[in-house]
Amino acid sequence: MEPARKNPAIRDFQSTIKGVDVPASIAADRCVSCKQPAAEFKTELARKEFTLSGLCQACQDKLFDDDE
Repeated sequence: MEPARKNPAIRDFQSTIKGVDVPASIAADRCVSCKQPAAEFKTELARKEFTLSGLCQACQDKLFDDDE
């Protein structure tokens, strides 16, 4: 998948805090958090979120879960 365009300083910061090359992980369809393949998403919005954050559907669900 194509990573969303972001300021290079923001991408560098993301890569530093995650310890991985975020744009490369997104391009390889790999989650930057759990390192699992990120190919299936519940909605188009979740797919777009992946191009921004690099989080797969499962990690997005954990992060954005309102029940916790």
